[in-house]
Parts: sequence; C-alpha cells; structure tokens
Amino acid sequence: MFRSLLSPNRWVAPQYLQVKPVLRVLILGSYSNCALKTLEMLRAYLLAKGYAQTRLVKEFGFPKKNSGESRSAYNLRKSEYWIPKADALVFVFCSNADNTGPAYELKHLCDIHYDMAWRCIAGISWTAAISSLIYGLVDRWSREIQQVFFKTDTELQDGVRGALTNLLERLYFPAINRQKNEWELFGQDRSLTES
Repeated sequence: MFRSLLSPNRWVAPQYLQVKPVLRVLILGSYSNCALKTLEMLRAYLLAKGYAQTRLVKEFGFPKKNSGESRSAYNLRKSEYWIPKADALVFVFCSNADNTGPAYELKHLCDIHYDMAWRCIAGISWTAAISSLIYGLVDRWSREIQQVFFKTDTELQDGVRGALTNLLERLYFPAINRQKNEWELFGQDRSLTES
C-alpha cells in the first residue's frame, strides 16, 4: 500500500502550478538589435513553458501615443503604465546593449512601486555594462529581487524560469482569482508577436 502511493503514476503536481497560464509576466530590457533578440527568445521560452501571459512592453497597443509626443516620451510613459499591472517583472541587462532603459524602469519600480520588489527578477549578463549605481540598487534590494547571472541565453532562460517558479505559490491566489482585464485585452494578437 505505502509503495503504491509513491509510484510515479500517483504523483500530483502542486496546485500553485495552475497559475502559470494566467500569471502576467513583463519582460523589460534594451530594444537594441542583439538585446531585443535575447528578450524575444526569453519570451518565447516562457510561453513554451506555460507562461501564456508573458509580454514585452512593445506588444501592448495601449496606452495610445499622444499627438506631438516624442517616441522616447511615449516609451517611458508606456513602460511606467504597464509595470504595476504585472504579477512578475523580469529586468534583463544584456551585454553590448545600452541598459539605461531597464535601469530606469527598475529604479522607477523601487521608488514608486517598492511593494512589488519581491516579484522582480534581475537577469544580469556577466559582461553587461551596468553602472555601479544600478548594481547598488540591486544589492540594496537583494533580499527582495531575485538575481539571475548569465553568460548565454539558455542560462538566462533557465534561471528566469526557476525564479518564476519560486514566485508561483505566493502569487497563486491573487492571479488565479482575477478577472481578465486590460492586460489580456490590450496585448497584441499572438500571431503578430511570434514572428
């Protein structure tokens, strides 16, 4: 009897794994050529692993750009808009990229939405050009922010997946009981973003 309870056919996945399809994961990082490819590969990887609500900020069609608003001002406003709407945030600092954008977004989160820091993951390339101030910020919040250091895209993907798994149980009830809203409504059609 005891042996049959331990058989592989009787193992049941923890209930909190059910939250993966509705968990809102926002990936933030540089959109320079090489870095954007890393972000898109991370998004594709997480989608394949069941995180169906994984997005880059550029995928949202909302908020609309104001008349006369510069592209940089719009991008800033757009990222600030979507940061508090995410369940988990992944800030990626790539090598050979200007990491000013994700550095600002992480600082914005720590200054304005500091109660969300425990839901953050900082993916940092071993060779990324990051100022000591950003390292200081990550270090200051190191009890809250999970850190993933990587040399390859595969290391980043596996590390972020592990870090997200660490968050699933704590995010289960808020995410599983939530109604669909603008996150799901204003994300672009998946067929357009998977190209």
